[in-house]
Amino acid sequence: MPNLKTTLITAVTGLTIATAGLFALPAPEAEARECAYGDGYSLCFDFVTREGNLTGWLLDFQNNNTKEEFEIICNDNGRVEHWESKGGLSQNEANTIAEYFCSL
Repeated sequence: MPNLKTTLITAVTGLTIATAGLFALPAPEAEARECAYGDGYSLCFDFVTREGNLTGWLLDFQNNNTKEEFEIICNDNGRVEHWESKGGLSQNEANTIAEYFCSL
């Protein structure tokens, strides 16, 4: 699934994302970080944890204008359960990214 997320996010994302420690996710498991590089931006994400029907992700976004660090919890139905971020995105932009990422 991470490779599919990379492909789809690369094709659609022109906004902004990055990694954070804003809410209590366990330490990342030993998984390789996935990154996508677009015209003027990069997006990297790590799978962090799975508990029941929830998955936790760390996302890093950077472009020429800003950076954003996200922690996102998605459910198996492709919906956001919780997200937090810090950086240069507006609340609406950050929410849109979180919802889109979980829908993939």
